[in-house]
Amino acid sequence: ILWVMSAGAGEGDDAMEPLLPDPLPDPYVFHDGAHWYVFGTGTHFFHGAALDRDAMARDHFELDFGEEGGPYGIWGFKPYRHADGSWHAYVTIHYGHFVTSVAHFVPQEGERWLPGDPVRRWRFASVLAGGRSPDEPVAYDQSMVTDDDGSIYLVFDMSPRLGADVSIMVQRMRDPATPDPTFT
Repeated sequence: ILWVMSAGAGEGDDAMEPLLPDPLPDPYVFHDGAHWYVFGTGTHFFHGAALDRDAMARDHFELDFGEEGGPYGIWGFKPYRHADGSWHAYVTIHYGHFVTSVAHFVPQEGERWLPGDPVRRWRFASVLAGGRSPDEPVAYDQSMVTDDDGSIYLVFDMSPRLGADVSIMVQRMRDPATPDPTFT
């Protein structure tokens, strides 16, 4: 849960109160130029003109897993606007028993992100890291970052198997959907 410092909300000047009226684990705060959004684990999110408890409204989005099956639980939904204006979302899919992968989603046909009106229907595009069974690596906690030269990188946690040490991985991307196989 995101917390906000609020004088007078409790004892002393350092009292804290939740920013959101409902729980939202693994928060990702995003501003599209007009509105603030808080996405996280699950298919609900909050948005508003100000990053303020009284200004944030609860909303939801849909994920179409297509041939991937599902529905599956998701962790850490993160929308991303590429330099070309296209929208993408990166998500940790939880297949059960802590088997996770990092997946790429794109807006469903006819969906557009407009300031204050986000994409609410997304479709599965691909798994970018991790596997779908306990015998494969697990990947989670993804972020997209852009370098000064415009290169984009997918950063995520990965373990070769459940219970093994976790490493922070970096994968340069050719575009928001395609890992660069020449990057080592």
